[in-house]
Amino acid sequence: MKQRQSKMQEIELKARVHDREDMRLKILHNAKFNTAYIKKDSYWCLKTQCIRIRVQESTGTPQHVFITQKEKKIEDNIEVNTELEFELFPQSLAAFTLLLQNIGFTRKLTKEKHTQSFTSKIPCVLEGKTYPLHVELSNIPPLGDFIEIEILIPQTECSPSLIEKAKQFIKHFFTQLGLSEKDIEPRPYSALLQQTEK
Repeated sequence: MKQRQSKMQEIELKARVHDREDMRLKILHNAKFNTAYIKKDSYWCLKTQCIRIRVQESTGTPQHVFITQKEKKIEDNIEVNTELEFELFPQSLAAFTLLLQNIGFTRKLTKEKHTQSFTSKIPCVLEGKTYPLHVELSNIPPLGDFIEIEILIPQTECSPSLIEKAKQFIKHFFTQLGLSEKDIEPRPYSALLQQTEK
């Protein structure tokens, strides 16, 4: 098994979905279906620093575990995140979790996403390079249905002009799906879940 690690710039727009089946058909008009999976997330925090552990399951494929740390920033209702992520061997998860506990991290929150993944049929060409545009249609109990539209750019290739062009490409795709600004949800899922617990 090859382990993956990367530092990426994640440009993402998230919106609430009021009719899941109607949105799925609109997505399929503009994107091709990839796969469906369940993402089981737990957030481990120490003071202001948080790490996400994601266990990703899909029918017929091995389980994957991803460790992610993000520096989040919101620009024009679009997340522009610096994301550091690596893949962990599933059999190492218990030891990694124990390590977090031993150095003072505590589990603050859990989340489960039932997701369908798509890739835009129209290539996203930015400054001469092609970057896939990813679309996810997810149900997150008890929050409901959401769509996420994102472009990932390696940190080594990133520039302010490239990020701005990626944001404009995402916004164009967003409007093609019949979505508007009132549908945008700029708050992180973690903040929304914490509200439901109050």
